Amino acid sequence: MATVSATPTVLVATTAPSNTPTPTATPTHTPSPEACPTRAQSVFFSEASGHMRLLATGYGDLGELFIRAGNDPFLLVDSDWQLQTAIALAGIQLGAEGLEGLQAAPGTEDIHRNLREVASRSGNVVRLVTYGIDHLDVPSFERATDDITKVNRLLVEMTQSIDNFCR
Repeated sequence: MATVSATPTVLVATTAPSNTPTPTATPTHTPSPEACPTRAQSVFFSEASGHMRLLATGYGDLGELFIRAGNDPFLLVDSDWQLQTAIALAGIQLGAEGLEGLQAAPGTEDIHRNLREVASRSGNVVRLVTYGIDHLDVPSFERATDDITKVNRLLVEMTQSIDNFCR
């Protein structure tokens, strides 16, 4: 009777297949993807958000004061209404000055440019409303309202740009 060997046969290739990459002396560095937003961008957005909150609060208060004055024009000469308006305008001015002082982080230049426009228009709103109150000048209030509308549009766009920055 014949016996069958249970020892397996192993074949060893003496050459590498043709598609095997050639090893290099030093490994190639593969840069890791940079986080988005970067640290500098996060700082920029955080600082911008703080200033934008000041603007939003100031504009919200100013809007309520304008509504009240629209219903009762004699409020324009009321010292309490004027004081409340001055406080709202101070918040707007502080927010605008903060935005003007921001330095753009790499990659945020378009957002920074629009924030500077918000700051410029907000400064204009403060000047126009102040003049309008001091001189009871309706056209100043109308021009201020136009700038407020433009600022509001820009703030909405900036919020969306910041929210979608890394997408």
